[in-house]
Amino acid sequence: MVRYTGSRHDALRYCCHRGWMDNGEPLCIAFGGAPLDEAIAREVLRVVQPGALEAAAEVARDAESRCDEAADALRRDLEAARYEADRAARQHDAVDPANRLVADELETRWNRALERVAEIEGRVAECDRQRDGEAPSFDGFEALAADLETVWRHPGASPQLKKRIVRCLVREVVVDVDADAGEIAVVVHWQGGVHTELGLPRRWRGRSTANPKEAVAAARALVRVCLDDVIAGVLNRNGLRTGRGNRWTCERVASLRNWAGIPRHDPQAWRTGGWMNLRRPPPSWASVLERFGWRPSGETSRRSIRCRMAPECSTEPPSATMAPWRSPLGRICGPYPPQYPERSPEDS
Repeated sequence: MVRYTGSRHDALRYCCHRGWMDNGEPLCIAFGGAPLDEAIAREVLRVVQPGALEAAAEVARDAESRCDEAADALRRDLEAARYEADRAARQHDAVDPANRLVADELETRWNRALERVAEIEGRVAECDRQRDGEAPSFDGFEALAADLETVWRHPGASPQLKKRIVRCLVREVVVDVDADAGEIAVVVHWQGGVHTELGLPRRWRGRSTANPKEAVAAARALVRVCLDDVIAGVLNRNGLRTGRGNRWTCERVASLRNWAGIPRHDPQAWRTGGWMNLRRPPPSWASVLERFGWRPSGETSRRSIRCRMAPECSTEPPSATMAPWRSPLGRICGPYPPQYPERSPEDS
């Protein structure tokens, strides 16, 4: 049984309530329909992908054949319309001019025939323009065949056509819910007798809207040195999405901070807390690099940390590419280790 729930009755659910409705038996299984529909669509596309190019070539030939047939039909109509116009002209010329009633009627028929000829000539010209400039080509169909998922998910794709494709390929789908494993066991029986087994994670209440733990941890680390708009850009560049699959924005990062109890970035607190950003090093760090004869820059700061010029220093980005480097000033601006003595002016 298919049900639609939610505040707008647009959330698809599959449920088995027949025993409860007929005999008052306990409820059977129920689960969200969106993950199952997505899985079936992926399997259908996987099955039809090998024959997509051949189907594209066949569709291109059919489209060209239909255009030729339409053009031939229009030319036959044009030929017939011209014959009727010529016949009406001959009848008008043969009538006695003194018989005005018959002459007027024949003239009216002649004018209608000429209008019909002009209309069909315009349709023929339009058909020729479409065939020359806008007719679908094999390259266009080949590009669509190589990206079937985009075609399947296009808003203009007909749901009725999708259902026909699924009915042609799938004989039945058997579904059961494994409560212990927390997944939906799906068996797809294809028309040829082959079957495919799938295991889908069961969507518990509220799980679909939960933000990933990686995004929360990254925001918690990035808020020390970044504003919300910068955090959103870093999360997007690293492929992280919200719990609903959307891209991060400044507003969504602010909502995440409020939900996770993460304070807003405070530049003054960041400075007084003893942290530095290599893109904006403080004057004390510049003097450290100058002692070693290095020109202060972001690259020299990274090199100094990588070569363990200050082995007590710790950089704490949530991942290798997630966050800008940040380091505690007290560890890198303090005493130098013995293997890296300060340079004297004579050594420079």
